[in-house]
Amino acid sequence: MTFAKELWDGNFPITLEITPPKISKPTVLLRRASLLENVSSAVNIIHRPNRQSSLAAALELQKNHIEPIWHLTVGGKSRDTIQSEIENAQAAGLKNILCLLGDNTSKGDLKVHETITLLREKLSPPLIATAFDQYQDKSSKYDILSKKIAAGATCIWTQPVLESRKLQKEAERLKSTYSDTLIIAMAMPLIRGDQLDRITERLKIPKQPNLENRINAGENEA
Repeated sequence: MTFAKELWDGNFPITLEITPPKISKPTVLLRRASLLENVSSAVNIIHRPNRQSSLAAALELQKNHIEPIWHLTVGGKSRDTIQSEIENAQAAGLKNILCLLGDNTSKGDLKVHETITLLREKLSPPLIATAFDQYQDKSSKYDILSKKIAAGATCIWTQPVLESRKLQKEAERLKSTYSDTLIIAMAMPLIRGDQLDRITERLKIPKQPNLENRINAGENEA
């Protein structure tokens, strides 16, 4: 059963998120992708500068019968580049795409919702996901999300859930507006305070003093 079908059937599939190697190293990539092979339904491949692209890694996993989730980033990219990537994904039959701005926040030719429209027209995969920052206070985030849903996104992917009450409040609001849209919460294991510091700084998440205290105290449930 595919990841998308598990979601639409109301199951609780788990995905593993990995960072690809700096250069193409299939053995390394496959080892990382197999860390949760007994429980994960699909593998998210982060797109990071100076590393193997998410698309290239997704194609490699698909060849090895591991269901990938391609992170299609649009920041700083030309329309031709995005179209070429979509064509490559179409040729390989990729089925899961998370479309987002990415680490490169410079302006590209297409916005996320415009790229989602292209995906729907050219590829029409079973799952088109879009990112949502539950920590952001700007009210404009709902208008931006609305455009992405209208363009064809069928799934909302959150930032790492470091505080469940915030997510619950946002999820209730989103489901009341987009009842047919799935919400996927990202869980991130953190065992040291410096890991929490790095992730909150990189993703611009507000400080989490309560969680930090629990981690530093060595509480199992943290």
